[in-house]
Amino acid sequence: MLEHEISALVSRDRTDLSGLEADIWRRESQIRVSQKAGRTLISLQAAVMALSVICSTSVGMVMATHRAQASPVSLFNPGADLAPSSLLFGRRP
Repeated sequence: MLEHEISALVSRDRTDLSGLEADIWRRESQIRVSQKAGRTLISLQAAVMALSVICSTSVGMVMATHRAQASPVSLFNPGADLAPSSLLFGRRP
């Protein structure tokens, strides 16, 4: 009885292992290709990030230099919002 069950298990688990090595090497090549693609994608993302940081910094600097306007500095300048004359006479921004 036990021999019958063992022989049934052995006959059930007979698998063909002739293509096992080829399957392993195929899988290895797929893994290498996906890893190479991942490294390429990470490099591309880093380049895009660096370019965006450089562009946003340069645009910010250009906008800051164009928006900065020279205003006359005077103690009693009525056009200045925080000049003492504006604060004393009640003209608030």
